[in-house]
Amino acid sequence: MSEMGRLLLLGGLAGTLFASGIGDVERFFTAQGVIVAKSDNNTYVCDKGLPYFRVGFPVSTFRGSYVENPLTGKKSFVILGESGKGIVVESFKTNSVIRITENKGVRVGDIARLRYKEICFKGSDLAFEKLQNLLPVVRSDNPAACRWGIEERADGYEVLFEGKEVFFARKELPSYAYSERKVPFRELNIFVKAYELGRFSEVPVGVDALSNGKLTLVAVALPEGVKLYQEVGGGLNPIGLLPTPNGKLVGIRMVSVGGTVYILGNALTPDAQPVSFVAKLVGTNPVVVKSDIPYLFGVLRKGDKPLVVVQKFDSSFGETYRFDLTRLKVGEKLNTPEGFRADTAILSSDGKLVFIDSGGILRIFEGSFKGGFKHVVDIEGNFGKSYTAVGVPSPVGDTSLRKVFFPPHPVEVQLFGFKGFLVAENESEQIVPLLGGKLLKFRGGKLVFVAQTERGLYEKKTLRGFVFEDALQGIAVDGNGTPFAVSGYKNPFLFQKGGKIYRLEFRYF
Repeated sequence: MSEMGRLLLLGGLAGTLFASGIGDVERFFTAQGVIVAKSDNNTYVCDKGLPYFRVGFPVSTFRGSYVENPLTGKKSFVILGESGKGIVVESFKTNSVIRITENKGVRVGDIARLRYKEICFKGSDLAFEKLQNLLPVVRSDNPAACRWGIEERADGYEVLFEGKEVFFARKELPSYAYSERKVPFRELNIFVKAYELGRFSEVPVGVDALSNGKLTLVAVALPEGVKLYQEVGGGLNPIGLLPTPNGKLVGIRMVSVGGTVYILGNALTPDAQPVSFVAKLVGTNPVVVKSDIPYLFGVLRKGDKPLVVVQKFDSSFGETYRFDLTRLKVGEKLNTPEGFRADTAILSSDGKLVFIDSGGILRIFEGSFKGGFKHVVDIEGNFGKSYTAVGVPSPVGDTSLRKVFFPPHPVEVQLFGFKGFLVAENESEQIVPLLGGKLLKFRGGKLVFVAQTERGLYEKKTLRGFVFEDALQGIAVDGNGTPFAVSGYKNPFLFQKGGKIYRLEFRYF
């Protein structure tokens, strides 16, 4: 592969595609303050402080004025000329102190800005094109060697001053793989590599992850309980075990509200009645705060304003309501599309409602819970099955049980500049007769990337490389952009079962 086509792999690190990250970088470099007072000889107070004006940053001061446009009559503020150069010697949250080293007549009321002629950049062509229209960026293989630099990472953009990080702009979504050249979606080939982090004697039923301050947590759900881990140096350190209060687990989600981490467990009784629970972390110890909740949970949105919902389940999926975690109360009823499943649903960063229905179809809608949703597209695949399943009564008159599956929910990501969703696809083998009964067996789990192409259409692409044993049972991404997956296997002839957890990386080839 040529150097231009070489993928810069950033998997496992930490709106629109660049709305959050690049916008924050622009705001950092274009931030300006006003000289509001003279402190001492050649020392002035500026009303702009941290994080934009730090000790040691070079600044320039400018004289400005409101000038009237003779054609329109409108007045606008323009820079008339540089009045001085200096360096920040003290910085606070609301102001800073600047020592002027080259005074051309600095006065109170002058504008102060960071001083730079060029900014070295290392990263994708897509980000470079965007930044070129905003800042004087130039390509560099080593931005740390420049006075000012920007380096693109999986989870955001690192701003460097004299080789040290001074600001970090987080991307709206982690972008695990990017390249120095654009590739059409249909020519995109992504290779997935999995690093095994642990094994289990039971088949996992789900996984979730999040970052809370400096603590990155990973929770693996097994039928009888939740194993909680702290991510340390690329590995997982076990820190807690939470037994299922009642029933069997069929799914798990984690969410942070006001700095408090909540674990939401979807559990069912043997006759398929919901007995879900809410636990919260006290330190690093999970403590159940409410159990036997007669609903199934869904976390449609994480972040600063998480959206947690609950859904009725009685052999089929029913009405959906908001759920207040801080008060542990069910709220207003939500207007959801037909076939909606809260446990497999997410709201994308651009407002798309995405879920896997009971038939295994990935469905995408746009709209709102108040005004209703409009159908966008259905993506067919083997998305609806996993080893996590329960038997529910068939219609009246039929004494048999039908299986309801609880597949992994989709995860929103960016791969190679395309914004979309990772979805688990499990291919089943033939039913295996066993002691007069039947057992569903899978032949391997794969990751599928469903994304919006350059033409605005949604298409799917199976990621190549690693195939998970038997079935892919869960996918998660922590707050720093690290992707995880859990798989499960069953051997009906040797009465064996188990599972594994992996950290994932993605490469272009």
